[in-house]
Amino acid sequence: MNKILQSDVWAFVLLLAAGCLLSAWLCHENDWDLTNYHYYNAWAFLENRLNYDIVPASVQTFFNPLADLPFYYLVEYFNDKPHLVYGIQGIWFGLLLFVFYKICRLFFDVTTWVGKAEVVVALLLGATGFSLWFQIGATTNEVPLALAVLTAFYFLLKEIYNSEQHLSTFAGCGLLLGIALGLKPTVIVYCAALGICLMVFYQNLQKPLKMILFFVVGGVIGYLGVNGWWMWKLWHLYGNPFFPFLNGIFHSPYFDDFNYRDSRYLPSGVAETLFFPYLWWNKKPVAEVFFFDLRIPLLYTIGLLSLPIVLRRGKIVAWCKKYPLWSFLVAFTVISYVLWMLMFAIIRYLIAVEMLAAILLVKCAVLCSPKVKNSAIIIYWTAVIFVLQMLLRVPLDSFNFGERKYDDKVIALEDVNLPANTLLKLYNFPSAAVAAVWGKNVPLRALGYMQYNVTYMQGSDFAERGKFRQMRDAIEAAHKGPVVVVYRENFNRVYAKKIQDMLKKDNLVCEKLETNLDNNLHICLPRDMKEIVLQPRRK
Repeated sequence: MNKILQSDVWAFVLLLAAGCLLSAWLCHENDWDLTNYHYYNAWAFLENRLNYDIVPASVQTFFNPLADLPFYYLVEYFNDKPHLVYGIQGIWFGLLLFVFYKICRLFFDVTTWVGKAEVVVALLLGATGFSLWFQIGATTNEVPLALAVLTAFYFLLKEIYNSEQHLSTFAGCGLLLGIALGLKPTVIVYCAALGICLMVFYQNLQKPLKMILFFVVGGVIGYLGVNGWWMWKLWHLYGNPFFPFLNGIFHSPYFDDFNYRDSRYLPSGVAETLFFPYLWWNKKPVAEVFFFDLRIPLLYTIGLLSLPIVLRRGKIVAWCKKYPLWSFLVAFTVISYVLWMLMFAIIRYLIAVEMLAAILLVKCAVLCSPKVKNSAIIIYWTAVIFVLQMLLRVPLDSFNFGERKYDDKVIALEDVNLPANTLLKLYNFPSAAVAAVWGKNVPLRALGYMQYNVTYMQGSDFAERGKFRQMRDAIEAAHKGPVVVVYRENFNRVYAKKIQDMLKKDNLVCEKLETNLDNNLHICLPRDMKEIVLQPRRK
């Protein structure tokens, strides 16, 4: 253990292997997002289907597809080996653990047994938080993005407090963050947080203006390098390079004139904002599934209790000068959390903060330990161990987003005999992955219908209004071939009734699809087509 904790090579090999093996064992997957767009978008990009299919995956139809290509190709070649696919996906998790280990070594002295223990506990806490644990190996792409964020954080942290600083490091970190931002906009929180931290700690920079400028320019280059082509495509097709976002600025006729955002979990009012971490399990959930993780609430409580003491003594500036590394860590963690809360408040995007919180919690536990060796120290460390086991139990006490542990395939969808030139109507979502799987075997065209969106959309989703509605209706009117419907049960009563009325009106026969994509998917088709299309399941 001593050799491992002081050797980067051993740590890299061990953590990478642990990441792959753990991911292969867990086979975690976010079924909803995979069924909706992660698989479909990669296929649609390769087949150039944007605007050929009409909004089959709602707002996510227009996301940059590059981040989804690695998983898509893994499924193409190894769909029958889920554990292998998720084991390879676990590489991101293993690399993230290694970078986090390197960060921990900046704050804990591994030449002592106490420092070694601190690193081990921090690693355990960092790896088992809800945000990270249930996204290990999954297609959400949040783990590789967190890897980019913490890698940039690590190198900036080292560089800021080096005796000799290099402009290339600031440009490289900006480039890395820009690439991550181009792949998924949720990284904006951490890009902004690191930029603000550089400005706050400008006195620690040898050439403040140049270094911050290089950081920004690197970010712009990285962002445009992976997303510029996609922005041009969205501009060419819809008149908005960020479509459908920021449409209150660009006024694309394909969407309403407002700036769309996912506002489901945002706090409302000053009181909810101030006490937000305490409301996650009752009034203001921040996840689609139940979880119980005290990391952020516990750290938030420690911050509230210590803030009056620090402010009263007026030692913030002196403390920052005396402990520059810790100051930068605290500043980045706090700023990232505040921006996250104001922009998204979705716990899946909080991996970097969740992991860094582990370092702060371990340090707080050591600093608050009683100095006198009496019964108080026994009581204190008993309480610490009790809290520690509660934090490490998060994977046992929380629900996951889905898994493939007991499946024979990563994507299992029954074979059907769709006729060529089928018009595939997708009612409600998620369901676009069905079009991607079947579309490889037979020419089809997928159209989205009545995709009820739980976020603020000023009514039904894209395909029901504006130019998309006109395009969809024109395609449907001109279509001369067979029509098949795939619908997902809708738990909104109004939309569910509309879909059921439509199915009855068209006299369609429905049967539940055999798939591991979503338990509520059904296929509906004319009675005279049923035996032909569903013939493979009769064998």
